[in-house]
Amino acid sequence: MGYEIKNIIEPFLKDGQTLMDVTHDVRGNYVRIIVDSENVLTLDDTAKLTRSIKDASETLPEFPDGVRIEVSTPGLD
Repeated sequence: MGYEIKNIIEPFLKDGQTLMDVTHDVRGNYVRIIVDSENVLTLDDTAKLTRSIKDASETLPEFPDGVRIEVSTPGLD
């Protein structure tokens, strides 16, 4: 699953953004994505990325009931 979700995420990253980590819990229908950037990542940036990934990930067989996605940066908790 990790490889599959990384392939979905990476095309949505803007120049200067780097995918740092992806963790998931199939039973909890949950994916947490950590993205770092050379520039400041705003809340709007992470919200847009979350929506884009959620729309693209709807076909993942591991999450037939949908998935909750959290996008964060290393400096945010």
